[in-house]
Amino acid sequence: MKMLRRLVNEGCVAPQDQDYVAAGVTLFTKRLAYLWKRLGPRPHSILLGGKRPSPANRDSDLNELLPFDPTLLTLEVVMTAVTRFFSKSSLALFLGLSFSAIAGCGGGGGQNGLGTGTVTATPNYVATIKAAGQEALPLAVDPTSNLVAVLNEGSNSMSFIDGSSNAVTSTVAVGPSPLSVAVNAKTGLAYVANSMNNTVSVVNTTSDATIATVAVGQGPESVSVNSTTGLVYVANSGDSSVSVIDGASNTTTATIALPAKPTAIQVDPATNMVYVASSSGNSVLAIDGSSNAVTQTIGIGVSSPGTPLTPVALDVDTATDMVYVADLGNTVSVLNGSTNKLAASVIVGNVPSGIAVDQSTNMVYVVNSGDNTVSVIDGTSNAVSNTLDVALNSFGVAVDGATNLVYVSSGTSIGVLKGVGN
Repeated sequence: MKMLRRLVNEGCVAPQDQDYVAAGVTLFTKRLAYLWKRLGPRPHSILLGGKRPSPANRDSDLNELLPFDPTLLTLEVVMTAVTRFFSKSSLALFLGLSFSAIAGCGGGGGQNGLGTGTVTATPNYVATIKAAGQEALPLAVDPTSNLVAVLNEGSNSMSFIDGSSNAVTSTVAVGPSPLSVAVNAKTGLAYVANSMNNTVSVVNTTSDATIATVAVGQGPESVSVNSTTGLVYVANSGDSSVSVIDGASNTTTATIALPAKPTAIQVDPATNMVYVASSSGNSVLAIDGSSNAVTQTIGIGVSSPGTPLTPVALDVDTATDMVYVADLGNTVSVLNGSTNKLAASVIVGNVPSGIAVDQSTNMVYVVNSGDNTVSVIDGTSNAVSNTLDVALNSFGVAVDGATNLVYVSSGTSIGVLKGVGN
């Protein structure tokens, strides 16, 4: 790729990191080409000022799709594309690799801390598991069976890892472009949101079989399950809705209209409240699981320069009734679920892309795609107590509270960290 060669020649990308950056560029290009075909003029009206490439150029190099001068890729332009048109995983891959290298060219760095250059630190892993598929990014943990579910977005499949042996035990086909997975530990069922055909695959983790495919709203982006009620909630970014699936019948029983586009969803089984992060509203919506009504819109504020904070991931501590929301302003907003008020804001690393709460230790793990770290937040003090180095291109994070192990995905592998306190 011409742009990649230029970045290497100018010292923006280390030669040993070419393959990683090329992977990010390739995935970004493919996803951008798909969106041009599907969404018409909207994405390129932002990125290219209205210029539309010919069909023959849809699979060309990134420099044919974006301005050749990397300085034209401002943070504002890229963040707009992230929050409006792209899946979180594919843009995190691009941002964490290519854009951080571009923005860090010549030691400049972008605003909000983007542009850290290449990574030289050794990951703090106790084990590294080779991914069984392509673009292994979203993941979830079943602490009851000590099983880790990893979505291979590029292979349209899901792999299961035995947490005892760190071995991939099986791989199951799911729908196209799976973006999110949630596991009901009580039933042993995994639910996979397939963004490109508007379905959810229901997979039996014991038999490794897809037992149902459920139609949901447009562009399912995130999924969460209430293990107490058996209901599954799916955030659909394409039509700004939440689909409610009955886990017993595997049918969609309700659709909740939202006032803004969702990016992530998480349910609190203890309170039966559902929390939805909204990128276009820069807020979190609280939904009563009993009535399916939106009861509260909770703003997460603005950064110090006055830039709205765009939430991309969230998780809930069921023991403390606190909701943790990671945003592209490099902060985590701590919301009190009892009062629906902002309790604290915690500064984390660059471009957070995933968040997971360890219910047993009250620790919160935030993976930062922009600087390849995991920020560990102490839920008692709402302060970062530790920063752990992880692999280049890290995106997803999940915690096994029973073993106090943390799993971090990076597209080609899954790193295993000892939880803080181990």
